[in-house]
Amino acid sequence: MPLSRDAMNGSHRLIDLAEIYSMVGELDAAIEVLEEVLSVPSWMTVQRL
Repeated sequence: MPLSRDAMNGSHRLIDLAEIYSMVGELDAAIEVLEEVLSVPSWMTVQRL
């Protein structure tokens, strides 16, 4: 489910993508993805990061 249709569950895949980006050293890309996730209501918060 894409983030645009289901922010609560669609954010899981984006968080996985951000984790992969950070593992391979693409930190700027990881931050961009996390900013997108944090811009909509979801279970991910700054405190959880």
